[in-house]
Amino acid sequence: MKFLTSLLALARLTLLRRHWRHIRALLNSLPHGKRSVLAAMIYGESQRAANHPTPRFYASTSVNAYAPWGDAAETSFEKMRNSHEQVRFRGLSTWIAVVFHETRDSTFSGMRQLHEEVARELGNYRELHERALALRMAA
Repeated sequence: MKFLTSLLALARLTLLRRHWRHIRALLNSLPHGKRSVLAAMIYGESQRAANHPTPRFYASTSVNAYAPWGDAAETSFEKMRNSHEQVRFRGLSTWIAVVFHETRDSTFSGMRQLHEEVARELGNYRELHERALALRMAA
């Protein structure tokens, strides 16, 4: 059973890593103005995911109580291929919020490393959003 669990975790990590490479490339290519818009969306999605009864299942369309994850990461990644920027950004922000919670308590070293990378990016965008809010309040 331990072997099967490790195999499932490795398969999931491979998929999430592939997604993360695409997402990082997209994040690095965004102009500053778009980053501010995305920061607000990431902030909102992360708040909604955190308030969900089971954050790793946030935005999942099919939930199996015994499954270690839902389908939100895959669905969100597919939304990122949409031609509308708003839909792409929503998919991106949902993916980051869900994967943050999905990988948070993992004992698998690869998942912990992915969590640290996603958490760092999430923190950067939260900080950007909070700075933008502070500037608006000061004006």
